[in-house]
Parts: sequence; structure tokens; C-alpha cells
Amino acid sequence: MIILRTKALSFLLPFIGALVLDQATKWWASRTLIHRSITVVEGLFELRLAFNIGSAFGLVLLNPLWLGVLTVAVSLFFLGLIPRVPQAGISYYAGTGLFLGGAWGNLLDRFRWGHVIDFLNPSFWPTFNVADVVIIAGLVLVFLNFWRLETTCEQRKDTGV
Repeated sequence: MIILRTKALSFLLPFIGALVLDQATKWWASRTLIHRSITVVEGLFELRLAFNIGSAFGLVLLNPLWLGVLTVAVSLFFLGLIPRVPQAGISYYAGTGLFLGGAWGNLLDRFRWGHVIDFLNPSFWPTFNVADVVIIAGLVLVFLNFWRLETTCEQRKDTGV
């Protein structure tokens, strides 16, 4: 029971935290950056409001409805993996929570506004937001978890355990 509670909290806290932080920063950006940008590092990084009607990097690959369907499908896939990976570590649950918190943050924007609010603008990369950061961080944690599991399984095979 304690393990189940730990796994649930390891998923829920990052999910809720990512969703709330994403929506709060987008709210701040839409109020603060509407008529100005803020230079953080001259020539390298600024906070500038942008509206992304596409998917990743502003590419219009799918319309908002299909992006929503895709988000729900990917969410169900990740949630469906949970019972199939009983030896998953906390990094898997936290990573899944972060990934889905970010994905649903952007999904909320698409359905509420018809676009995603972006405001983190490095000079060397397209403008993005907190949801994009936690999506990548979540995926890294999930892949690290699977890499750890694979390495552990290989070590057990090598030692005959």
C-alpha cells in the first residue's frame, strides 16, 4: 500500500506541479509581455510573447482537434504502461507526470485560446514555454528509467541472478 501511494504521489505531484507552473507562467507572460519583451541575456535570451498555432516549433502538422486527439492517445499510452512496468522506478512515475502535465498544459491552451502561449525566446532556438521544458524533462526521466531497467536486466543475466 505504501509503495502504491509513493508511486501515485510520484506521478501526481509532478503532473499537478507542471500543469500549475505552466499555466501560471503563461498567465504572467500574457499579462506582462503583451506590449514588451524583457531581455534576460543581451543577444542570447529574452522573454517575448508569441502565439503558436502549430505543434512543435510552430509547424502546422495537425489541426487543434487532432493535436487534442493525439495528446489524449499519448496520455493513455503512457498511463497504460504504468501497470506493465511493475519494476519502474520513481523516475518513471515522475517523468510520466511531468510529460503529461506539460502536454495537457499546451492542450488547455489550444482548446481555450486556439494557440499555445510561448514566451521563452533564446536567440538560437524557436520560442517555447514551461510545458515544453517539462515535456522534455519528463521524457528524459522516462528514458533514463528504461535505460536503468535494461542495464539492470543485462547485469543480472551476466551474473546469472
